[in-house]
Amino acid sequence: MQTLRWGWRLIFSSSLVGWMGLIFHLSASPPAELPRQLLEEVAWLGRFRDIVGHLTLYAVLGPLLLSTIWSWRASTSYLLSNALVAVCLGVAYGVLDEYHQSFVPGRSASALDVLVDSVGVVASVACLQSVTKVASRRLRNFHVQ
Repeated sequence: MQTLRWGWRLIFSSSLVGWMGLIFHLSASPPAELPRQLLEEVAWLGRFRDIVGHLTLYAVLGPLLLSTIWSWRASTSYLLSNALVAVCLGVAYGVLDEYHQSFVPGRSASALDVLVDSVGVVASVACLQSVTKVASRRLRNFHVQ
């Protein structure tokens, strides 16, 4: 059982680090160096392309943070405190990402981007927390019957 736990820790932790690395890489790239094909695919979003991009990146980051926290916890309970830690870490990473962007030529820091990042993290963590809580309750009820 312990080997299985370490396997999940490795999977979630490496996925989290990889995703954070992707976000860092994208924010370190000047706008001219971003993949053209990707930008052409989402050109129909117009002005909202940046917002949707941030929302998507951080909506994935939130559950990765929460899953990683769960994998390192000794208990299997899905406490609200774990979700709050995941949200705080996700928001902090968004703030640091914007600070980092302020040093990249052609980029600037934006409070709106931090807000959008925060909404993505909060919404996805809340969703995962709720789904997991309901599934856990149903599974517990299923075993009782």
